[in-house]
Amino acid sequence: MKAIRKLKVGLLQKSKREKTSNGFNIKSFEDIDSYKIVMQELVDEISATIYGANIQKTYRISSPYCKLERFLFTKLTESKDNVSYYYIIIDSKRYKIVSVKSKWVDIQLI
Repeated sequence: MKAIRKLKVGLLQKSKREKTSNGFNIKSFEDIDSYKIVMQELVDEISATIYGANIQKTYRISSPYCKLERFLFTKLTESKDNVSYYYIIIDSKRYKIVSVKSKWVDIQLI
């Protein structure tokens, strides 16, 4: 159960590389969908051993009815549309997706 007062809006974006006329690659972002999410800090010892020094920038998010998790879970196996191309914007900060589980997603501040 997610408390309504703790819900934030997260914008899911997909990155794609475009080649300019002068040969440079530019990363652009396409908005996919917005999700209501609950964000929590990782403070347990297991997460600290997994993420190490990056534990300060790593958060765990979850959405009501696991809507976001189900979408990202389908992107784990496909090679052309991998989860590594997706980013989440929360409070105007961009996060990359580190790990996807059936009940939560671990994200890291870029």
